[in-house]
Amino acid sequence: MDASVIDREALLAELDGDEELLAELVETMRAEAPKLLHEVQAAVAACDPALVARAAHTLKGAVSNFGARGTADAALQLERIGRSGDLGDVASALATLELEMREFEKAL
Repeated sequence: MDASVIDREALLAELDGDEELLAELVETMRAEAPKLLHEVQAAVAACDPALVARAAHTLKGAVSNFGARGTADAALQLERIGRSGDLGDVASALATLELEMREFEKAL
């Protein structure tokens, strides 16, 4: 795991040092991360602020469990845009999230 993207030590500490559980979580996230990003992308494509906020919030929670601060911050930005109801900056924020997600997925 890339320590600049994922805080492996903090995650492992939360799991009481259980390496097997960590491996299971990583595998689950590898499967779920693309789905979570797709939900955000679909919400943006639908121009639905409430859906953008909800999908970004869900993704933010999932990556936060891995200490992925950059990815979580990018998701938070989209969540805030959705909650504001003004999707004017959504394309730029989505591009940032997509970049962060690529790095996150590589780090897994």
